[in-house]
Amino acid sequence: DSGEFDDCNSFLLQCKLAFERCSSAFISDSAKVSYIVGLLRGRALKWAEAKSHDDSFLQGPYNEFLSDFKLTFGGHESLSDIWKKLLALTQGRRSVADLAVDFRILAARTSWN
Repeated sequence: DSGEFDDCNSFLLQCKLAFERCSSAFISDSAKVSYIVGLLRGRALKWAEAKSHDDSFLQGPYNEFLSDFKLTFGGHESLSDIWKKLLALTQGRRSVADLAVDFRILAARTSWN
């Protein structure tokens, strides 16, 4: 993860999938935290480095790490923010396919069918 707000949830989804597919390798909280930290880049890695001065940071608990990570890089969007983006969505100079993908992503975030 580069430390960009838009990438946080996608990155964490990929990590979650890895944890589920190789559950025997990620039994402990420290294994999950270490895996994620090992994938970080840019600002996110600098954040982890600063946090690692606390010995308990890399040991878990995983849920606390995840909460802290999301708080720092999650870019909290409210439902009304997403609706505003949906209403402001325009094609501009991009293809209809690109517009449709962006629409579907935003619609999925609202749980709107």
